[in-house]
Amino acid sequence: MLLELQQSGHLLAGYDNDIRKQEQRMLARLQRIPKPTFLQEYDQLFRWVSLWLLDHGYRLSNFQPHQVLALVCEQFATRIEVREMIRCRHMMKYDGTPPSKAGQLTLVRLISALNECIR
Repeated sequence: MLLELQQSGHLLAGYDNDIRKQEQRMLARLQRIPKPTFLQEYDQLFRWVSLWLLDHGYRLSNFQPHQVLALVCEQFATRIEVREMIRCRHMMKYDGTPPSKAGQLTLVRLISALNECIR
């Protein structure tokens, strides 16, 4: 999957310690928020995905990063769960609709799973 994403322009090969430090700083800032919103937690997930990719020798390009997030998340949750979480993000961001319980649970579970995987 990762090689295919690189070949399609979604990922760039190579480790970048500066990007890693930047992602870690952003993640730490987000984690200090006492009661993060769904969108702030989704941003945390994005940082975890970026760190996971760096651990695997890749980094995000600017080409469709949300598709990469979805594919990486499908390594840890079902496609249905991931799609519901993304749907919740979209609805909340653009319509202000509160996320479903299923979307919230998937988001929390994915953050925890990626946290466990990162060195």
